[in-house]
Amino acid sequence: MIVFMKVPTRIQERVNRYAGEQLKALRGTMSRVDFGDSIGMKESLMHKYETGQTNISVATLATLARRLEVPLSVFILPDDDTVFAETEE
Repeated sequence: MIVFMKVPTRIQERVNRYAGEQLKALRGTMSRVDFGDSIGMKESLMHKYETGQTNISVATLATLARRLEVPLSVFILPDDDTVFAETEE
């Protein structure tokens, strides 16, 4: 039997924001529309990802990493992020 751990909301929000920040940094000065077109993603979804409004699945992150030719770890929140030191809900 597989038991899934409930991830505290603050950690999930920080994970989403971090991945989105990394995605935004990778596009640099290119517009969301042009960047989205180059990787096969709509601008509206790019906006949601970059602002942390929606979860990015690991499969999507892996696809983005491959298309952007960066390691998947670029999108993973570092273990020493302060959110992990906070009290869990």
